[in-house]
Amino acid sequence: MRKPLKVLHITRSEELGIRAVMLGILTYMDRTQFSMKVAGPLKGPLIQDLARLEIPTVFCAVERDIKLLHDMRNLAQMCRLIHHEQPDVLHLHGAKAGFLGRIAGWLNGVAAIVYTPNNDYLDEPNASLRNSLLVFLEKCVAQLGGQIVSVTTEERANWLSRGICPESNIVTIHDGFDFSRASEVIDQVQAKNLLGVPEYCNVIGMIARLVPQKAPHIFLQAAAHVLRQRPDTRFLIVGAGPLDESLKTLSKSLGIDKQVQFLGYVANLSHVYSAMDASVLTSLYEGLPMVILESMYLRIPVILPRIYGVNEVVPEGYGIVTAINDPEGTANAILQVLDNPKSAGEMADRAHRHASAHFGAAQMSERYQQLYLSLLSRRQTVPEQSEIRHRPGYVKPNAVSPESPHN
Repeated sequence: MRKPLKVLHITRSEELGIRAVMLGILTYMDRTQFSMKVAGPLKGPLIQDLARLEIPTVFCAVERDIKLLHDMRNLAQMCRLIHHEQPDVLHLHGAKAGFLGRIAGWLNGVAAIVYTPNNDYLDEPNASLRNSLLVFLEKCVAQLGGQIVSVTTEERANWLSRGICPESNIVTIHDGFDFSRASEVIDQVQAKNLLGVPEYCNVIGMIARLVPQKAPHIFLQAAAHVLRQRPDTRFLIVGAGPLDESLKTLSKSLGIDKQVQFLGYVANLSHVYSAMDASVLTSLYEGLPMVILESMYLRIPVILPRIYGVNEVVPEGYGIVTAINDPEGTANAILQVLDNPKSAGEMADRAHRHASAHFGAAQMSERYQQLYLSLLSRRQTVPEQSEIRHRPGYVKPNAVSPESPHN
């Protein structure tokens, strides 16, 4: 019997989005066909998750920011790691791992290289020089081969419009959330008590890293608008990051610091989600935000800006979509939910059914499995598909194609 194919994932340890995506892929991957290992900085909650799944890890010092000397050392480290592990598939998560890892994988002759950026990071507002440099770097390393995976069809179209790679080298696989691990919903009054929020207050929450990409200042400015009409509302900011202190200063300057709670990083979000009347995102750009998928699954009305791919995740009538960088529009959306609880509840029910049907982690993992096998078959490094289909327990995966909007 053929040994399982070796898949090496390289990433930074993450608390939110990439962590949830990786867990979905790893949890539902067929271990009779694939053996998996994860390389990264080995810190943060992802490490405990991997231990629970009994997936081995190896240290790799991947960082988010561009640091030339560190990145050169990291590249050398990746080359040694890949040479030692000899993976059949190299799966790279995030821009930095994707850039260095594709070079290291190419140098080591890895048969199948998959790169999932996890967000459309090439459109940072007010950073045209930075964006141009990053597009240039993506074009350069794309020449080495590998398969890029966009998480929405709009993201794929954007990358193609920039000429980063040929159409055949980028496919769309929607991120999926492991709904079996969704936060437990408890009684809303109990949840408010745990947060110290009066029972008569409405609760609006934002769960995000406190970084410029997430634009949390928009959430605070929207809160100030809402509180002029609904002073009985409380706002939760859940997450940590470099903007923490400046946001607290902003809330004081807006005169709303008594109505806003900064909870920092929260491992168990059960009481947070259970207290919320709406889940808000104010990002300037995203991939496919896990917090929105979890909110939809938990039947919490969602409000988010018209970032790439939003129509694929939140069609009209399944959430409220605002303009990007629009505090007043975000405030109006919040008031719409608070003023019309019945219609907001019906909207949340539709969103729950939509997320459950189209954005599960099992579906996502199955599509990645098919992609791995497809890439390896091109290099003639896996058995014929007829042999694979006759293995005990084989489940035929859905096809992945660049043109399919449901991938």
